[in-house]
Amino acid sequence: MTYGGMSRIWLWARCAAANLFGYGPEVRTSERRGSPIVDSLVELSGHSGHPNQEKVRRFRIRAAEQGNWINPVPFGYLKVRRTDGCQILAVNDDEARVVLHVFDRAFGHNESPRTIVRRLNDGGCRTRRGRQWSVSDILRVLNNAAYTGNASIKFYPNLYSKPEIVTEMNIQIPPLVSENEFFEVQRILRDSRRVFARRDKSARR
Repeated sequence: MTYGGMSRIWLWARCAAANLFGYGPEVRTSERRGSPIVDSLVELSGHSGHPNQEKVRRFRIRAAEQGNWINPVPFGYLKVRRTDGCQILAVNDDEARVVLHVFDRAFGHNESPRTIVRRLNDGGCRTRRGRQWSVSDILRVLNNAAYTGNASIKFYPNLYSKPEIVTEMNIQIPPLVSENEFFEVQRILRDSRRVFARRDKSARR
């Protein structure tokens, strides 16, 4: 009942999903050899993507070219509508103060993300959804290059597109931190990861 480590039932479901919804991982050539059942299922799902998905992609590209912000709104910003109807990002003053505080503690005081989390939660600061901050939340802020004012939007034809056919567009938004401060924080985070990696290796010996 299995071929190449996969059950035929699971493979059928995988290919049927690709046929119906226009996406799904391709079955590698090595998986189809010597199995006519697998060959027929590969032919069933052998197309590049659902036409509606490509229409949505082209619509999103046109909207971004007109100046609309189409991605989720980063913490520190809000979406506003201009007089011409375009939806753009503007600074959310309350959230921006938190972003500046996070970068200041990481860059100016060399504090770790865990220390920043404890400082924010002890001070009663909450995320946009009203929950306590976590280390992953802080890292998401510190690693977001959009805060320098250079935001990047990527458009994928389908969920499994190759990188060379992905369309990327740069959009200017109000900056919250300087590029120098952002890249210096990235250096600090890289150095911290190296230190923790060395400590982990020493602990295992």
